[in-house]
Amino acid sequence: MVEKRKLHIELLDPRVVEVLRKMTPEQRLKRAFECTSFVLNVVRRAIQTQHPDWDKKQVTEELIRRLHFVGIGEIDWRDCCRV
Repeated sequence: MVEKRKLHIELLDPRVVEVLRKMTPEQRLKRAFECTSFVLNVVRRAIQTQHPDWDKKQVTEELIRRLHFVGIGEIDWRDCCRV
């Protein structure tokens, strides 16, 4: 059975739109790569914290698994999103 979800569209803050419009395509692409790198580092560190006994290869494999959403239905998001 497929779970139905309500569509949620997030809008950008008008100030963010203004800043992005002033950037060149190269600057926007560079910023996108920086953001991607930041997120990958955050997720990698989270995995290392959750599994301090894992070596670099195991951490990288888990990072790739998460990026490909393998087993995504098995993740308890309440554990991932604690503040």
